[in-house]
Amino acid sequence: MYCNNCGMQNPDGATYCNGCGKSITANTEKDSFNERKSNRNSEIIELERMIRYFSKMSDKYDEYDRLTSKINLYSKGKHHALLVWGIILLAIGTFVFSATTSQLSNDLKVLAAIVCLIPGAGMIVGYIFYSRNFDRNIYNLTEKRDKIADELMKYYEDYGICSVGAKYTNPTNLSIIKDTIQSGRADTIKEAINVLIDDTYRNKMQQLATQTAANTAATARATKATAVFSAANFFLK
Repeated sequence: MYCNNCGMQNPDGATYCNGCGKSITANTEKDSFNERKSNRNSEIIELERMIRYFSKMSDKYDEYDRLTSKINLYSKGKHHALLVWGIILLAIGTFVFSATTSQLSNDLKVLAAIVCLIPGAGMIVGYIFYSRNFDRNIYNLTEKRDKIADELMKYYEDYGICSVGAKYTNPTNLSIIKDTIQSGRADTIKEAINVLIDDTYRNKMQQLATQTAANTAATARATKATAVFSAANFFLK
């Protein structure tokens, strides 16, 4: 172990230099701090280079995000009410129309066919067209997104050796990674990504806990209200 002040060699683990008496530990900590600072600066310079490069495709990244959001929205928004009500009306109409009891006249059977069978069949046919159009929209959106993804991947590969994976190359993500390093929360790009992943996980867990607490409170209020109104009817029993 060499002293940074005078250069004298000292035994490993020495706290003070045997030559000049300066603190070796302080020098080591200073060297460590300077090394970390140098690493951060190098990483920031690399990130700035990546931001300049990938910012040229900002429109593509924005379009990719827009299409992804739209696909997710479509995937959650498919409704089956037409099919359900169509089946219910067909079942009711079939039951009434096929009834053989004397109370049901032919006129009533015809009315049942008009009121239940025809609208029910129409709803099912409408659902078939709706479903096909819905699936076609998702397919078209997915095809557009995949085409943009291929363009972005080709652009990513043209960069050469990149310090981040393709999924982090959105200029917005790169700027957030850069800010994380500049704030001192991380020294390297890899550390910054891990910090941000942890932040995202904690935020999701916090949102889940908040929602769970809200649901629990709502259930408690509903239970209390039920108990109160039950008590209000006590003297009516």
